[in-house]
Amino acid sequence: MTTVMVATGAAAQDTGWYGALDLGYHRTEVLRTHSAALESDGQPYNFHFGHTDSWTGFARVGYKLSPNLRLELEGGYRPGNLSNVYDSAARPVTAICNNSTVSPACGTPNGSLHAWTLMGNLLVDLMPDGQIDPFIGGGLGVARTSLSLNGRLQPTAQTLTSDDADTKFAWQGIVGVSVKANERLNVDVTYRYIGSQRSNFATVGSGALQPGVIDGPYKDQSITIGLRYALSA
Repeated sequence: MTTVMVATGAAAQDTGWYGALDLGYHRTEVLRTHSAALESDGQPYNFHFGHTDSWTGFARVGYKLSPNLRLELEGGYRPGNLSNVYDSAARPVTAICNNSTVSPACGTPNGSLHAWTLMGNLLVDLMPDGQIDPFIGGGLGVARTSLSLNGRLQPTAQTLTSDDADTKFAWQGIVGVSVKANERLNVDVTYRYIGSQRSNFATVGSGALQPGVIDGPYKDQSITIGLRYALSA
């Protein structure tokens, strides 16, 4: 009887609900877009949007199914400002510049690309009984990307603006390591790589050049440190 009671108590500690918060750093890959309308050379505008690195944050609620398996719902936010927007130097329009500069100078256009994500993750703890526990996993969900842009089409004086958002299916791969602080609290160091379907963003030009809707896939890498707290002993 004593053995059964001890085993039952141990099993109860291996399952249950938890909550977690993560903060860290992220780098968005260049957003490679194609336009719906054609340029004067008969090809789509192929704007490549570069971004500055920034902070990122995640909130997670999960359930430990067994000593090795965790299932969780994760919400994330990844902000970022535009660093440059360019096309091939051989194209009629070579870049999108800051509209306060004069051709041929090309400063950074005003704008940003933010992403909100909601993912369902399945995680595998490889050494759940150890003080240090590596884990791997993946997730499926949605990414809502928001593009803000106000710039000048180089080498013309025409401006191009956008203020649009789109929600698409997304997936991510996860790898990390957890350090046990006490029976309830773990410190998680987590790397995430996320990708999405191509998001659509409407653009409006001030003159004859009208790229129309541009689309491209969102891809991002991040590394965070977080606190994960078991809601039951």
